[in-house]
Amino acid sequence: MDALGSGEAAEVLRSALGAFHPEATAYGDELGFCLSETSVALHAVAQVYDDVETENEEMADRLDEIITSLGTV
Repeated sequence: MDALGSGEAAEVLRSALGAFHPEATAYGDELGFCLSETSVALHAVAQVYDDVETENEEMADRLDEIITSLGTV
């Protein structure tokens, strides 16, 4: 399997692209690789963002508890 996938539809696409331009399948493979790498990087960024947001919410909740406790003294 490559970036174009597997199965009959992928073979038809690969054949059509190959007939259109000899380097088309290599381009498809490279494009698929780039898209895959980009999605992995975006997932990592989203995970870090989620972790930071969770930490910020926890800190905000803790600060709210401290401020509330100071107001009731």
